[in-house]
Amino acid sequence: MPRILATVVIPIISIGLAVYAIADIVRTDESRVRALPKIFWVLLVVIVPLVGAIVWIWVGKERETTAPSSFDRPVRRPVAPDDDVRFLDQIDREIDREARIRELEERLNSTDDPTNKKGDQPPAEGTGTGTV
Repeated sequence: MPRILATVVIPIISIGLAVYAIADIVRTDESRVRALPKIFWVLLVVIVPLVGAIVWIWVGKERETTAPSSFDRPVRRPVAPDDDVRFLDQIDREIDREARIRELEERLNSTDDPTNKKGDQPPAEGTGTGTV
């Protein structure tokens, strides 16, 4: 039993820790790496897998000192649309744009209508003396 532990289990654990440590080193931001540059950490883990991986896990990168909690985040309350200045400005711009479009369409219709003389407005549809 001790022979199996020394020949099978320890190398498997060593390789697993080394793979984990190398992946963690590569994914860790450079600003959080301590003591050595990332390339030296990778070399240490490759050369001495078990010890290098344990040292990386223990001292290689800065850990978050406290777990983030809901009390640390600022409270953001929902804003009603009529309280949001940007929303109201957007609505005003849309209303102005639609009014300009309607005015331009009316001008275009009045200039394109050959029966319309002197820019008079054409009769509204649905009114007048037409047959059904």
